[in-house]
Amino acid sequence: MPRRPAQSTLTSGQAEYVVYRMLDERRISPAEIDRYVSGMQHEIREIEERLVRLRAAAGGAQPTADRAPTRDRLGFPPGRKRRQYSAIAKEKGREAAIKEMESVLGK
Repeated sequence: MPRRPAQSTLTSGQAEYVVYRMLDERRISPAEIDRYVSGMQHEIREIEERLVRLRAAAGGAQPTADRAPTRDRLGFPPGRKRRQYSAIAKEKGREAAIKEMESVLGK
C-alpha cells in the first residue's frame, strides 16, 4: 500500500515558494511538475467514475452527460414504454434501445 504523505498546513503562497525553491535547487525538474499537473486530470476522471458507480449502487444514478443529447432528441417515453426501452437497453445495450425509439418515433 502506498505511503500517505503527512498533511501540511501550507498556504498556496508557501507551496508556490517551496516549489520554486526546489526547482532552483534542482531537487525537482519542470518535467516532474508537468507530470504531476497532467496527473490531476487522470485523478479527476477516476473520482468522477467512482462517483457514478457509487450513485448507481445507491439507486440514485444521475444521468451522464452523454445521455442528455438522447433525451433532447427523443424525449422520454411514457410509463410502460419507458420500461420496455429500459429492458432493451439492459439486454441489448443503450444504442439498441435508442435505435428502437428512433424507429418508433420516425426520427
